[in-house]
This record gives sequence, structure tokens and C-alpha cells, in this order.
Amino acid sequence: MGMGDLKNIRILVVDDDMAMADLIEQILSKEGYSLHRSPSIADAQEAVRRTLPDLILLDRNLTDGDGADFCQELKQDEKTKKIPILFLSGTKKDLSEKVLGLHLGGDDYIIKPFHHEELSARVKVVLRRSYPDLFGKAALRAGPLRLDFESKKAFLNKKELSLTAKEYDLLSALVQRKNRVLTREFLLQSVWGEGVHTEKLVDVTIGSLRKKLGKVGHKIMAIRGSGFRLDFEA
Repeated sequence: MGMGDLKNIRILVVDDDMAMADLIEQILSKEGYSLHRSPSIADAQEAVRRTLPDLILLDRNLTDGDGADFCQELKQDEKTKKIPILFLSGTKKDLSEKVLGLHLGGDDYIIKPFHHEELSARVKVVLRRSYPDLFGKAALRAGPLRLDFESKKAFLNKKELSLTAKEYDLLSALVQRKNRVLTREFLLQSVWGEGVHTEKLVDVTIGSLRKKLGKVGHKIMAIRGSGFRLDFEA
């Protein structure tokens, strides 16, 4: 199957070229990723504060600064230093710029214009390198929990859990990003998608999921003012 649930992979595109951002969104949305766009570093900073993305596509030349500076800022912060970054550049004079970007913590570099297939392939390579557990496996584990992506079934100590479709999707989002705080906004977008939903829906479904997980339910931690985190070392 490859990856577990691509709709749960959140990609932040930081580019002030609206046509380019439209193209990137068109390409990657078709792949199934969840896209968010920021036209400036300031907007991207706020977006990252709200919800940590799983990957950032970052233009070097932005209206309010150099993407390399933003990359350096992210890599110096404990909360964001592990987010993989794919640099975008509109120029081919780039060996020195590419080296600088990678030296500052970027994971890869792509020059615009690019072929659709190249962007898709590079995104997959960076994600596979950063989140190896999501690739090449039909199942994902967290402690005694196992999620089977093919059958959409969840197991606790080898016993199948009786979950609704949304409970499974919610547990999947938590397991795929265990030990990371997921905001209610992110969970609403990734589990319920577009539509009129309230954050209370997340709380109610978390409560139901905790009950069905029994003694393991306490592993879903409520982080005051932020969201939820599934705590497992492995």
C-alpha cells in the first residue's frame, strides 16, 4: 500500500507566487495530501504555530525575507526542528544556494519550473526518509496498538477494537504522529474534512476512543490550549 493515510500528511507551501502555489496544490492534492498555503514568512510562522506540518515546501525568495532564514529559525526550535523542508528556487545559478540550503537543515532542493512527476517524487523521497514507518508497511504500531491500513482495522494486544470509521481515522492520525501534539483544528481537517464541524466533535470522539482503548486510553494526553498527543516510546 505504501503510505498509511495521505490525507493525514499535512504539507505547508510557503511561496508568494500564487500561480506556482496553485500548481503545487493541484499536483499534491491529487496525490491525496492535505495542503496549506502561506504567501509570506510571517504567515508561515503563524501557520506553524497553529498546527505543525509534516513537510514544508519553502521558496527561497519571499516578499518579507529569505526562506533560508526561516529554515534556520525552524531548525533552532525544539518543536519544529524535525520538520523536513524541501526548498523551492526559481533560478538555476544554484549550486552554492543549494549547498547553503542543505547546510541550514533543508532536506532537498528543487528548481522551478519542474515536472509534475519530479515534485511528486521528491516529496515522497523526503517523507519516506523522515517518516519511514509510514512507507512500505500495511500496518503501523504504537505500543500494544496495531493499525492495519488495508482492512481499516485496529487491534489492541492482538484483539480487534470495535471502532467507528471516524474513531479509526482519529486513532490513525494519532498513531502516525505519536508523541507529537495534534491540534483540534488539524484533527478536524484530517479526520472530518471540509464542512461545518466544531472542535467539540474532536473532544467527544477522543472520549469515546479512550473508553474503547480501556487502560491504554490514558495514553491519549490532552494538552491544555493545544490539542492531543498519543504517548508511546515505540
